[in-house]
Amino acid sequence: MKHGTCSKSLPALDSELKYFKQGLDWSKQYALSDILDQGGIKPNASYPVNQIWHTLRTGLGKNPHIDCYYES
Repeated sequence: MKHGTCSKSLPALDSELKYFKQGLDWSKQYALSDILDQGGIKPNASYPVNQIWHTLRTGLGKNPHIDCYYES
């Protein structure tokens, strides 16, 4: 009911099928696990946010937006 609702205003994403297909296409185009691996970032380890940001920026050629949420 919440996520993706604003995408209805875009013809390329104006249905559930188009919305989720685009997500799958992006996950293939931008293989984040491969990009992180190439930057030396491995699963189950801790890294400074700026290292992750720089690795994604280098691998994607774009400035990523990262939000960190901590459980208390």
